Amino acid sequence: CYGDGSLYCTFEKYLRDDVERALNLQTGQFTILFIKEQDRHSVVVHFRLIPPYSVGVNATGDHEQVNGQCVTWIHSKLQQLIDQMTDVESPLYSGNVTFKIDP
Repeated sequence: CYGDGSLYCTFEKYLRDDVERALNLQTGQFTILFIKEQDRHSVVVHFRLIPPYSVGVNATGDHEQVNGQCVTWIHSKLQQLIDQMTDVESPLYSGNVTFKIDP
């Protein structure tokens, strides 16, 4: 969404902000791929979590990206999201649009 002020763009921005705040993410680490209408009153959001760039030192002392750390980070954030979806007292439910999440 390019911030054109439409209701859709406002919804998308609030959703991004809500999830980034609930999962303690940096701006841009929660990316909405697309939103699909499920029925008249609900949507399904397809998204991607972008891990922080992880760098480690290999056996020869050179720096290299550590993909395993990225996978662990993503799994951790997804588990946090699942846990928050089942806890109506969690930060996820205090968002502008995520307060209406139906677990």
